[in-house]
Amino acid sequence: RHIRRFPNFIFYKYHSAHSSVTERFRQPKTFSDQIIETVTYIEKASKGTLPGITTGNLALDKITGGLMRKELFAIAARPGMGKTVEAVTLAKSAAMCGYQVRFESLEMTATSVICRFISSDQELDGYKLRMGTLQDHEWSVLNNSAVLLSDLPITIDDRAGKTIQEIKHGAIKQKQKFGLDLL
Repeated sequence: RHIRRFPNFIFYKYHSAHSSVTERFRQPKTFSDQIIETVTYIEKASKGTLPGITTGNLALDKITGGLMRKELFAIAARPGMGKTVEAVTLAKSAAMCGYQVRFESLEMTATSVICRFISSDQELDGYKLRMGTLQDHEWSVLNNSAVLLSDLPITIDDRAGKTIQEIKHGAIKQKQKFGLDLL
């Protein structure tokens, strides 16, 4: 486990011991095949290409190389420190690069999460969005943002009380139907 501290956040990086169902039942790769994959990874990184999925946070991308497949990152902080905003930034950055994203929310409705996406995208006041007290010019900003965000490959599951197994099952179903790059 690697721990990196950023202002107000701690990012935990775990090497996943569990993968998708199909991944667990595949035959191990030969050492030769794994070396080729590793050298390809190193070549990609040497050309300045981010080997993983961009986080939208340049400092974090520099340290991690982006979000890597088969690795679990957890964001931890005190309440009110911006964990949801950071998660929205991660999801939006990945989706803008064409990655399929699934956003699981156990505490917020999809409407609240989408308000965070819109307010982070256009710097509209989140309180004004929730209360519907936008100025005339802000309504057009909201509409433009909604149009741009609606094309992103993001799925939000806001069902309360989900278990880890239910989240896993939903992720597997999405991966089979549409693909899934970031959960």
